[in-house]
Amino acid sequence: MARKKQESIPLDDIELLNIHNYPESYPKSVVNQVRNNRVFQKRLEELLRDMPQRGRRRKSEPAFQVDEKALEEAEAQQAKSEPQQSEKRSGGFFGRRSGKGDKE
Repeated sequence: MARKKQESIPLDDIELLNIHNYPESYPKSVVNQVRNNRVFQKRLEELLRDMPQRGRRRKSEPAFQVDEKALEEAEAQQAKSEPQQSEKRSGGFFGRRSGKGDKE
């Protein structure tokens, strides 16, 4: 008996990862199709390889890369704004502004 070739359902990357992680949430026919299709398996391997590993990060590898240029620009911008803010307000973080209800 010749087996009838099943039509493949087009799946995007998110659906492919969801089928891999939560196979019980999908029909068995779809899960089997993904498991038995070499194209889907290759794409799934690529996606899993490119994903950051949860809890398996190497200690020498930072969790995220810092953009040094953006960090320097932010610090320079913050240094510029600090003198202006200190002139406007006094009294620390919870400093009061003099208003109608304030008694001094």
